[in-house]
Amino acid sequence: MVALSCILFSTLTASAQTAPPKRPALLIPLYVSQVALQGADLHSTFRALDRGHVEANPMFRDGDRSKMIGAKIAVATVPVLIAERLWKKNRAAAIAVMVTTNAALSLAVANNYRLARR
Repeated sequence: MVALSCILFSTLTASAQTAPPKRPALLIPLYVSQVALQGADLHSTFRALDRGHVEANPMFRDGDRSKMIGAKIAVATVPVLIAERLWKKNRAAAIAVMVTTNAALSLAVANNYRLARR
């Protein structure tokens, strides 16, 4: 009985001492990229609007830039929060969320700058 208690105790203490998982190193640069891309989206949108183009998003057709900035700040946090919750259970999914959102936002930014050049 004492031997069984010792085995159970050592098993419980060993599992309690496991190190927490480490955040994938790639996530921090992806988070920074998300924020930078949101800023580039604002900049490119403002340039296009200044050149006479119309905002495609009906929520921002009024051209209120402070509303756009507030929305971009809020929207930038969503994929970061999702990835932060995901990486502890599924590191690859967390990275995929960030890569996908950054890629999609990159396309929007490229389109905005293309329009602004016209």
